[in-house]
Amino acid sequence: MAHQLENLNSFIQADSKDLTISSQALDNTGGEIHGLQSAVTINTRQQKLVNKTGKIRSKSMLMVNSGELNNINGAIHSEGDVVINAHGQLINNQQTKDKLHGILAKGKLKIDAGKLDNDQGAILANLAQLDVAQLENHLGIVQSGSDLSLNT
Repeated sequence: MAHQLENLNSFIQADSKDLTISSQALDNTGGEIHGLQSAVTINTRQQKLVNKTGKIRSKSMLMVNSGELNNINGAIHSEGDVVINAHGQLINNQQTKDKLHGILAKGKLKIDAGKLDNDQGAILANLAQLDVAQLENHLGIVQSGSDLSLNT
């Protein structure tokens, strides 16, 4: 695919400034994307983002604007807020039910998706809002430290 960023088993890091990635699609299979002291913004222009066995981490705000999101055995973690908009497409967060994987926001979490597959997955936040047409959560965890809003 033209204009696709591949970060396969590789590392992208911003030490002190915000990290912004904008591409037609992003394949971060086995890769790591880190904002050590900053925000991370990823925009795939509603195209696929693959984070299978990958890690996307931010010290503050983590924003993902994508199409389908494959986070199987992957990690999307922020010490601040996380906003994920899959534009009505699938977010696959399977096989992430341990401390190192899953979707984690120490602040607020907002997810917009057509379908959220969290089978054997983990979604953890201090405050969570999930706007999804369909949720599959077999043996998964969706947990909020305070308010949890689930709109299907």
